[in-house]
Amino acid sequence: MQKPVMITILLLILIVAGALVYGFVFERTGISVEEISIDSEKIKHPVRVVHISDLHIYRLSSFEKKIVQKVNSLRPDIIAVTGDLFLKRELWENTGNDFETTLAHVSKFMETLQAKDGVYLCRGNNDISNDKEKSDLLLKEMQRIGVTVLSNRIKRISVNGNSLALLGVDDPELKDVSDFWINTDRDNQVLQTNAKSRNSYTHVMRFDQSWKNYTVYGRFRQFNPNWSGIGVTFYSQMDKGFDHFYRIRRRAGKDEFVLSPHNTRVWGETVQTLSVHAETWYQFKIRVTHTAGQTRINAVIWPEGEQQPEQWAISAFDTSITRLNGGSVGFWSAGQGINQFDDVRILDQAGDTLAGSDFEGYERGTQPARWIDFNYEEQAVPVMADQISVSIYKILLAHSPKAFEYSRESSVDLQLSGHTHGGQIRLPFVGSPVVWRNKMESMYSQGLFQENNTTLYVNRGLGTAWVPIRLFCPPEITVIELK
Repeated sequence: MQKPVMITILLLILIVAGALVYGFVFERTGISVEEISIDSEKIKHPVRVVHISDLHIYRLSSFEKKIVQKVNSLRPDIIAVTGDLFLKRELWENTGNDFETTLAHVSKFMETLQAKDGVYLCRGNNDISNDKEKSDLLLKEMQRIGVTVLSNRIKRISVNGNSLALLGVDDPELKDVSDFWINTDRDNQVLQTNAKSRNSYTHVMRFDQSWKNYTVYGRFRQFNPNWSGIGVTFYSQMDKGFDHFYRIRRRAGKDEFVLSPHNTRVWGETVQTLSVHAETWYQFKIRVTHTAGQTRINAVIWPEGEQQPEQWAISAFDTSITRLNGGSVGFWSAGQGINQFDDVRILDQAGDTLAGSDFEGYERGTQPARWIDFNYEEQAVPVMADQISVSIYKILLAHSPKAFEYSRESSVDLQLSGHTHGGQIRLPFVGSPVVWRNKMESMYSQGLFQENNTTLYVNRGLGTAWVPIRLFCPPEITVIELK
């Protein structure tokens, strides 16, 4: 090899090594404060929002303490945190002290943030376990320290004389979870799911409403009852992010429907024996009543075309301290094969309709209004936005910019996101070498965007993923002045 070529190669190696050292030692821990201003006729008095994202905490260090000091010194009216508090999702699957210690460090970090009108969080893909029951631990811990988690929720607040609505969606990013969609069955439209291996759920969004003491009617059928499970959830908190509900379900190949409470317990008759035949419709009726001492559940399922049984097949009650006193209604599916649902009605004690749908009038393949699938929470954005007056400024917290697909078609004024890390490593004239998993994340990887009447800001994040290096893409705290 000729000497000039060797020198060139050595120089390139030194440049790359130097860049990596610089990215690890200096840029990774050097925080940039980006300031932007957004004008809106809906804002009468200035509001200061400090936006941070993607902390990727494992243990608190001097870097996280520096973040807290910088954020608090900016004197925010509100702090928006757009997810990925945890270093990686795998921490959730560790049932030992590693997870609990990290959760304690995450909680300590969030507790030390200070804002005049509150700290608000949406969960990122690293903040949710494959075991959704375990995911409740973060929600409970944030509740304890006074941080508001916007888990498919709306929070109306007043800041400096302005009415604001904060909206937030989860970003579970789980695999093998099915979505629910409208299909046409001869002359009838139904809600259908092609069941997958993991538990799949859809729920009616109830927003600020407190549904209790109701009766649920509906019907379902299975094309492959030996391969797939099916069920109905009620008094469910899943629309608020919590894995807490009652469910009547039939597992694949079984001739029984079982009342299966989740994160609570019931007593009484909890099983109805019933053979299920393929492509046959079955009707159900579930009545739930709550009193000061107990929640009572009665239910019966029967083949369509036959007379409704006179007696309840399932008759049980919950007197535990964990009993549920209200909640949403939804469906559960698991296994392989097609499950369909139709003619859902939720009636209160007076016989008035709380919600329901015959799923008619929708375009095939679409999502019916107010029905939101777990793992597809960005679908909730336009539905939530429609609950708020157009005169109120709406801020959406969504971990990934992929939610912009929905927010820009709604009345959301400002979406705050992260997830992309801005690419984390960006090369001159090339940009980020990251292979993006989602087209929206590639198109909107960092900075400010405007489409229709919606502004999107994508924060570069503060932590790192893949490798602990940043290059030409420093960690970011964003100060947004609304005026």
